[in-house]
Amino acid sequence: MKKIIIPRMNFFFALVLEKKFTLRGVNIANEKI
Repeated sequence: MKKIIIPRMNFFFALVLEKKFTLRGVNIANEKI
């Protein structure tokens, strides 16, 4: 069970972090424009 849960959690956190970074990138781009 742990082998299945851990990769899913890591994948979930990776998606969350990616969304945060992309949102920051968009905000920075909007500020520059």
